[in-house]
Amino acid sequence: MSEAHDAFSVIVHMTVTGTVAGGHFIENTAGVISQGDGARSAFGVLAQTEDAADGDTVPICVMGPCKVWANGTGAIAVGSYIASDASGHAVVDSTAGHRIMGMALEATSTNGVFIEALIYPSLG
Repeated sequence: MSEAHDAFSVIVHMTVTGTVAGGHFIENTAGVISQGDGARSAFGVLAQTEDAADGDTVPICVMGPCKVWANGTGAIAVGSYIASDASGHAVVDSTAGHRIMGMALEATSTNGVFIEALIYPSLG
């Protein structure tokens, strides 16, 4: 398994429900851990490059540097605030009321690539 984090990341290991793609945002809904589906629900990132299957226990980065799967339909610049889109991808987001999940440490305008990000979820 290729883990997409480093020694400074805060990692928890949890069992997922359903398939979760590597580097995608994760949500916890009433104890059910699944792939993120919106800008208000994410709490961490699947900290591995491989996909996880239903019932797998996986590393989840809840704070610190890790790789995220970026949706480059809009350019992501270094320093951009990122959040989860409806597919669990990292996207630029500064909308009031959305849960900002961190900051991009790498730039991309390519859809579907891993980029380095600093995860520090907002508490709102």
